[in-house]
Amino acid sequence: NARLTGMLMDMGMTSALSKSQATGGGSGGKAAYYQTVARQLSDFLRYNNKLKDAGGMMTLTDVYCLFNRARGTNLISPDDLLMALPWMEKLNLGMKKREFDSGVVV
Repeated sequence: NARLTGMLMDMGMTSALSKSQATGGGSGGKAAYYQTVARQLSDFLRYNNKLKDAGGMMTLTDVYCLFNRARGTNLISPDDLLMALPWMEKLNLGMKKREFDSGVVV
């Protein structure tokens, strides 16, 4: 377990909480799950300057792919990512979603 934790931390993941773990199978913990995913995303993108190295902006496709790659088999869905994004701003994590007129979302 310590080895797995070390490997996750090396990739920028402090934990890989699954939705079923956070919600206990019910709907009451969904907000807590999305808040946790938002915090994990923020930590992940700051780790080793991933966001800074990308010029301070990344497409959601890139974020989704990189984040899930780091999570291994405990993947989040595209909907989970979209639901977690508003929490990044609400929790003052220093990041937020922006949609351009062209439809590109970063």
